[in-house]
Amino acid sequence: MEKLQQCPCCLSEKIQAFDSLKDYHVTQEIFEIAQCHNCGFVFTNPRPSESEIGRYYHSDLYVSHNSSATTLFHKLYRVVRDYMYNKKMKRIFSHLSNQNKNVALLDYGAATGDFLAYCKTKGIVKISGIEQDDACRQKAMEQHAIALQPVNTLQQLPTASYSVITLWHVLEHIHQLDDTLQSFHQLLNDDGVLVISVPNYDAEDKKYYGKYWSAYDVPRHLYHFNTATIVVLMERLGFEMLTTYPLTFDAYYIALHSEWYLKTNRFLAIAKALKNGFFANLSASKSGNYSSLMYVFKKK
Repeated sequence: MEKLQQCPCCLSEKIQAFDSLKDYHVTQEIFEIAQCHNCGFVFTNPRPSESEIGRYYHSDLYVSHNSSATTLFHKLYRVVRDYMYNKKMKRIFSHLSNQNKNVALLDYGAATGDFLAYCKTKGIVKISGIEQDDACRQKAMEQHAIALQPVNTLQQLPTASYSVITLWHVLEHIHQLDDTLQSFHQLLNDDGVLVISVPNYDAEDKKYYGKYWSAYDVPRHLYHFNTATIVVLMERLGFEMLTTYPLTFDAYYIALHSEWYLKTNRFLAIAKALKNGFFANLSASKSGNYSSLMYVFKKK
């Protein structure tokens, strides 16, 4: 375990223990989260080191690592996923001066390469992906014929070579936060965009589920961002935010897992997740606090 002595967002040393949360997903262990008194950022602390974190991902419930499963839940997940890929791509291209899809795209934390495979079907041929998990890289090759690179190759990529860099629910998992974001800054061209999706710590559904809110996902989620704190981090590292977009389907996915944590009967869990996800999105349409948000940044 490693313990941070300063805030990952603003680097203040004015931090203290804030709450304790359970890993309902894999180990049932208890983890502490801390809060920064300067910027308000909440993060898991202490946390497993990079060498320790792997065992906390050993679960078939981790859907992004199990994209070929044939259960009804996984099939529905893939239908929604592909629908959202289409919406995400339209949003991304609305911020690019080059609209002909002749752009270079890097997906960081590409899991089994599903998003990159979707990009290929839409005519985007200059695609690259980075994924730290060996098994995921193997599946990406077997399922999509996409050769993902390990994390240590990030520093070897050519400067200013990408128009789009995407992280779909990945930033909250990265130990070397500053180094990784600084690398993205170097890799983006001047007109490029960095697209990041993360759970929203201020989400309406978190208010309902409390400590059972599955998007806490400790200790895999090292950081718990809201809009204010992610802007603090990104501005410190040379980015400015262009806009945010809601990821409305995440409310249902997170509610369903939260019901499982509560040990709700599986059929009742689906009904409650549909209801709670709907009302969370309804409330968020007024407050802006959707379950997850997609942020678009550019270099300052």
